[in-house]
Amino acid sequence: MLKISKEIGKTLKYLRVRSDVSLEDAAIFIGKSRATLARYESGSTPIDIDVLWQLAVLYKTGLCELLELAENLASAEGHC
Repeated sequence: MLKISKEIGKTLKYLRVRSDVSLEDAAIFIGKSRATLARYESGSTPIDIDVLWQLAVLYKTGLCELLELAENLASAEGHC
């Protein structure tokens, strides 16, 4: 598993919870199963840019902001 996938996954989960969106609702929005979204959030499955974009829209954030949050999380945990 790539470390960046893990950090992006943590960021996605943080944004989903902050946005008060259920795993089920987010999965429906992106046209994936709950299990797939859970794997994205755990970092065990890399996420493609199209799905990342859809989730950024759902969570009312920009793609750059989402990636910056992931980068900041990685830095805080000593991964950068």
